[in-house]
Amino acid sequence: EAYSYYDDSKLVTPTYFPMNQGVAATFNRSVFEAMGRVIALEARIWAAKGGLAKSERPVGPSVRCPIVNIMRDPRWGRSDEAASEDPYLTAEMGYYAVLGVQRDDLAVAEVKHFAAYDVETDEDYTHDGRKGFNALVSDFDWTDSYVVPFERTIRDAKAKCYMCSYNAVNGRPSCA
Repeated sequence: EAYSYYDDSKLVTPTYFPMNQGVAATFNRSVFEAMGRVIALEARIWAAKGGLAKSERPVGPSVRCPIVNIMRDPRWGRSDEAASEDPYLTAEMGYYAVLGVQRDDLAVAEVKHFAAYDVETDEDYTHDGRKGFNALVSDFDWTDSYVVPFERTIRDAKAKCYMCSYNAVNGRPSCA
């Protein structure tokens, strides 16, 4: 495993959680927060053990979760990471995951991927891919769907950082 290590000749691996859709389907905020807490605790232990991410970089207290993109199309290449097609449910899951990760300053939650990362094709379906793509998003969809989970996690839960998506949104790089 990429994030496993040996401790006294015993292989130690992180907790594996169900897909986010399965966790989100519980509609249980305490489960969302507990999941974030476990992730933060294991990241802190891993960092203290000098763990490496995929044998390259030390793992620090920044945790690349939660992903709060809206899953509009199950064919999206990262749909297994998304919680839901519903902005409210995705926002709630993200909010409580951030609270769990950042409680007691064990780790920093890095909310990802801002924004409209799950829109992978242009309106003519002539270009496909997350990198170098221009997502065409209406003002209504932007404010009603795509930004809702980011507002909830960054403004309300006080996530300490976020990750930009690779794509542009309506002609502008997503984090410009």
